[in-house]
Amino acid sequence: MEAVQCQLHSSHRNYDTFRQISRDVMERDHDRDALQCRVKVKELWNAYNKAHEAKSRCGAAPATCCFYKELDAIFGASIPSTTMDTSEHSPTRQEEEQSGSKGAEAEEDTPASLDP
Repeated sequence: MEAVQCQLHSSHRNYDTFRQISRDVMERDHDRDALQCRVKVKELWNAYNKAHEAKSRCGAAPATCCFYKELDAIFGASIPSTTMDTSEHSPTRQEEEQSGSKGAEAEEDTPASLDP
């Protein structure tokens, strides 16, 4: 399985890979040619990718597809994670100094700050 994964990731034209998948499927008494295997892998990839993206969206309804766990083991490493940064923005030291100096300037210019 790892060899097939490596082959799928290594080239854009995977004719030999799909021929190998076809041979393996035929050994299990299923008559599928390389093109049929390619189409099925593409359909599975699209279904997995759609479910994976839906899971990564905050507040999205749970989405899954058939064999999600198995497909995640195969395809999971090839999908970049798109996590959302939900942490609050913490000002940098430079931003704090700038806002502090602006605040000091504004404070100095007010009439209340001029009274003794």
